[in-house]
Amino acid sequence: MDAMFGSIGMPLVDPVLFSRMLKHRGSYVDTIKEADISLTTVSRLPGRIFKDPELMVSYTGSPSVEGKQVSMAADLAELYALGKLDAPDAVNGHYCIALVDIPKQQVRFLRDNIGVNTLYVTRIGRGLAFCTEYKCLRALPGFDRSIDLEAIKGFERTGWVPSGLTFFSEVKPVLPGKWSKVSYEDNSFPSEAASSITPAIADAFVPVEVVADALLSAVERLGADQPPAVGIMLSSGVDSALIAELVARSMKQITVKSFTVGHNGGDPEIEGARLTALALGLEHHELFLEPSEFSRLLPEAMWAMENPGGYDEYPCLFGLCEMAGLHVDVLFSGNLSDTLFGGMNFHTQLWKSLNGRPTDEESAPNGSLTILKGAASGTHATLRTRSPSHGSLHAELIATMDRRDERMGAQEMLAARFCIDLRMPYADTHVVRTAMRIPDAQKVNDKGNKLILRQASAMFLPEEIVKRPKRIQQLMYDSAMRTWLLTTFDLLFNSAAAQKRDVYDYENLALVREELVREVTRSTVQNAWKAISIETWLRMFADEEHFARAITDESVKPEAVFSPASP
Repeated sequence: MDAMFGSIGMPLVDPVLFSRMLKHRGSYVDTIKEADISLTTVSRLPGRIFKDPELMVSYTGSPSVEGKQVSMAADLAELYALGKLDAPDAVNGHYCIALVDIPKQQVRFLRDNIGVNTLYVTRIGRGLAFCTEYKCLRALPGFDRSIDLEAIKGFERTGWVPSGLTFFSEVKPVLPGKWSKVSYEDNSFPSEAASSITPAIADAFVPVEVVADALLSAVERLGADQPPAVGIMLSSGVDSALIAELVARSMKQITVKSFTVGHNGGDPEIEGARLTALALGLEHHELFLEPSEFSRLLPEAMWAMENPGGYDEYPCLFGLCEMAGLHVDVLFSGNLSDTLFGGMNFHTQLWKSLNGRPTDEESAPNGSLTILKGAASGTHATLRTRSPSHGSLHAELIATMDRRDERMGAQEMLAARFCIDLRMPYADTHVVRTAMRIPDAQKVNDKGNKLILRQASAMFLPEEIVKRPKRIQQLMYDSAMRTWLLTTFDLLFNSAAAQKRDVYDYENLALVREELVREVTRSTVQNAWKAISIETWLRMFADEEHFARAITDESVKPEAVFSPASP
């Protein structure tokens, strides 16, 4: 959960501002300088930064090499000199590494293979700056506030900012699982060397014991420091339940706490998680939310995660992390399992299509209404049968893994906001490599999905948990959700601030609203949610007054964001 900030070829920045903005990530601040180069780390422990005459190193997270966890930046410098960091898949864990090669006048970045730990880069003039959270880059003098409209269009299409982009044209994430490098004088963004931890061809068969052993080893590695207060983001499904049980087995000296968020009205997610916690002997905590609470949770969650995404799921997770921060220092997550083991509905539909089975109809992903000026006219989402985009489920999963966006990093940033260290066993390099060796037939068939994971889970969990279907932590799309969305939509888009922006197509904005008034569906809710998210982000990050107020107060005032009088 620690952070780094670096600048090269720029006026040296006082680290006090950034250590204050990043204080939720630790109280130990260390800075090293060399001519016009500056590196700062903010962490719970010292040793995250190193300098000798030829090399400067900073890192975040918990990298491990050859099975040994790295605890000092000096160790990374030695491993780099020995060539043991050359292959990205040789480094396991959740981490980001920055190496400044002084003789070569070159910076190299390495980020964990899944992108759990974040790192963003910007150019200001011929200078280069990078940081764990891009709000710190936004605070730099001379920062270019140009908006990337293509990134916003990508967000409109999928609900996530596309891989390699942010809403700022001049801020780019370091891509996961690849060495990136840039020379001081290039005046460009880092270029990546191709790399992948996913095998191109699956094995003919993978024993279920191999999967179970890989996950148990990952949990043991992530819990090797034996933290005293540990929790799990618990859903109703098998993914997080398995991690909870493995954590409890590897940390027998403590009672593992579990946290679930949902609505208080027969929510199957709440009820399923409650039953799981009872069966596993967890100390369980529940958070019930109403849509009206998003007026606080949405801007605070967006300030934490920076890139918008995930619709109402992520404000809910922000609330969960806020609750968990009162009880634990370390929080485990079962996220990424669906991507590895074919657990999403799209994977089932793809398998059906490839095997000549009837597929379910679902809304086309390009059926979203755009609100941007100059884009194509808004159209209604249509029902269609999804045709396969790849010749196998394995090929589809490889493509997904090789174009990682920032959704894993978003969870880490939400947790870090409350001084929580987030740990994701499914993102372990060995687990990913094992999962991607598994053939399609062991993941999905006409009887269900995540087949081999459920078989592995049956070695540890009761049958009723193993067979429970997947759900998503979110609130109901009902009249209460519509009321909040319409009220917030009107507050934002009837304001002078929104009407001064030269980016919106107001006919399509009106259509988004009309569709939601007419009926509450997944499509109409998500179209309105995306519009609200875009304007909220623009107020918080692009508008100078809101941004200056947020970094001065070190918090976001929701009443300042959702206000008709906002400047």
